[in-house]
Amino acid sequence: MQRGLVAVDRTLKPVRATLEQAGYTVVGPEDAALGHPIAVVVDGLDDKVLGLETPLTTAPVINADGMSADEVLREVERRADA
Repeated sequence: MQRGLVAVDRTLKPVRATLEQAGYTVVGPEDAALGHPIAVVVDGLDDKVLGLETPLTTAPVINADGMSADEVLREVERRADA
């Protein structure tokens, strides 16, 4: 069962794998505008996704810096339920 679309920075491989195992469809941030992601997860190096000043989506941005993959999953689930 697919739980929703989440855009995840490509450098966050463990996060991507954890979200996919939990049933989410995972795409890169550059593909966020192609669908309606429930969240965008970035690696903390650049909180302006792809350096763009104008957001491509209204989905919440989660800064994964210092978080485990399971913590990111819980945050995505919390935001999806909100």
